[in-house]
Amino acid sequence: MYMQNINTETLIFSIDPEIQDRIFDAGVMYGTENEWTFVKNQYLTVQVPSKRSQLMKALAKSRDGALLGRYLKQR
Repeated sequence: MYMQNINTETLIFSIDPEIQDRIFDAGVMYGTENEWTFVKNQYLTVQVPSKRSQLMKALAKSRDGALLGRYLKQR
């Protein structure tokens, strides 16, 4: 898995803020459950409210009905 060797604590803050939302949206929309879970884990650990909101919105972009169901149940 390509995400295994990434320092996730700095990942969000190293992406240009102007395009962060598009990157996370596309990752969830076109990715697999692995990408969705990665974004969810980031959402659960990030402390910055604006970043949490951005990640929460990205989680809702999934095209997988089962993942959207999990998302809605957790809210």
